[in-house]
Amino acid sequence: MPTTSAEAVAVPARRGPGRPRKVQPAPEPAVVPSPEEDLTLLTGADMRKLLGWSTWTLRRAVLYDPHFPASFSVAGGHQRWFKSDALRYLRWLAEMAAEEKRKRMAARADRKAGRRPAVTSSETPDASDTEPCEPAERTKANLPDQAGKP
Repeated sequence: MPTTSAEAVAVPARRGPGRPRKVQPAPEPAVVPSPEEDLTLLTGADMRKLLGWSTWTLRRAVLYDPHFPASFSVAGGHQRWFKSDALRYLRWLAEMAAEEKRKRMAARADRKAGRRPAVTSSETPDASDTEPCEPAERTKANLPDQAGKP
């Protein structure tokens, strides 16, 4: 038994079997959003109005579109989206539509001029990726069956 207060402090407190020591995690600094980022929350109805979609189109986008902004649940299991994420997605959709239109118009102009459509570098295989083909050896094992010939 400790006789002085210094000895009493040095003795660890008993926790008992199966009671781990409580260790507090290190505090993490809070993330402050930038002032230009809009943290307004949108409901499903707000998203439908913003995008001009029906309920089912919104559901399909949530389930199957990998570029659609992630939602999060609030009280009662309701889904919410950040307005800044929704506007970023809307700009991305407009950029993709404009790019597709440019491709269609270029292909249409090529057809009118009687040219074949231009092949972009992303569609052609890179010469370093392909290996030269070796001619196959002709052996009796891989020749066609020659029945009736000696």
